[in-house]
Amino acid sequence: MRNFVILFLIISSGLTAQERSSKENLKLFVKDYFNVINGKDSTSISTFLYDENVSWVGTYKQKTYEELSHHHHKLKPTFSGNFKNFKSDLSEGKNSEVKYDNVKIIEDGKVASISLDYSFWVNNSMKHWGKEIWTLVKVFNQWKISNIVYSMEHVENAKQPSLKQRLKNH
Repeated sequence: MRNFVILFLIISSGLTAQERSSKENLKLFVKDYFNVINGKDSTSISTFLYDENVSWVGTYKQKTYEELSHHHHKLKPTFSGNFKNFKSDLSEGKNSEVKYDNVKIIEDGKVASISLDYSFWVNNSMKHWGKEIWTLVKVFNQWKISNIVYSMEHVENAKQPSLKQRLKNH
């Protein structure tokens, strides 16, 4: 019986290490992704994606939607893009940077969901912020993004709450 307990403890500690390792790999994936984005490396971005059909779907947060819809009466609260649009935008954003924090990862070794808070900066000035949620799949032992959804609030409509406030609200 004692050997069984020892064996169980060894196996369960190994599983915890594997889980930690997988989450650490995903944290590194996020860091590398944003390094490519901020480095304006429009060629390398495709290595993070499942394929070129990955969609980006966005939604305006309430205050930004209300403000924008006053000027654009047919504005939809959601919008979408694809790899081609994103690659083009990435190439054009010369003095831009995306910052992120509050990363949360759910994964089982084959599929994952990552949520994070982001802010988009141009010339050291924040322009908009929100939350991104990615779904990922592991293909040939490599994580790939299969979908990105995000919210967007323009800074002139609402300031991004502090990290402490954002953590408190969730």
